[in-house]
Amino acid sequence: MRHPGLVLTGTRGAGKTTLAAIMESRHRSFSSVAAITTRPPRQDDRAGAYTHLSMTEFSGLLADGSVLVHSSYGSHLYGILSDTVSSLVRVERTPILTVTPEAAHRLIVAALPIAWLGVFIDAPDGILDQRLSDAGRPPSESDIEQRVHDRSWAAAPLEYINNADDVDAAVRKVEALLNP
Repeated sequence: MRHPGLVLTGTRGAGKTTLAAIMESRHRSFSSVAAITTRPPRQDDRAGAYTHLSMTEFSGLLADGSVLVHSSYGSHLYGILSDTVSSLVRVERTPILTVTPEAAHRLIVAALPIAWLGVFIDAPDGILDQRLSDAGRPPSESDIEQRVHDRSWAAAPLEYINNADDVDAAVRKVEALLNP
């Protein structure tokens, strides 16, 4: 495999977490990395996807250099702990990170020991709106503005995949990028 790390990013509702879960189920060497966040828990959070922290706790981790990458999304902070990624790599697991587009870009261009493959996942607006509504979170005006901002990062070094309706096709595209 050319890339020992996978970064999934994209618009809200595009299927990033679903793709990560499918990759984990199909490939035993893949492991999703839990993000840390200052956001309060939501009912639709997948088990183990987030560690919820206070702003003081998050700031302390930033100050002591424990955070590999971080960004803000809306009014909350999100990050990935360096030790979590390192522990997976040490046991020859492939970490899957789900981060904001800006954080994905920064991570991929940084001179790090892991060669990350970054993939921007998107879908047409109508499909994204429907997915969010089906999840009980109809899109707001700020969600639409965030979507426009997120799409501004949908360029190199990130690969682009449209996850409009066939998630298996999107997974096959990710697999093809990992194993050219």
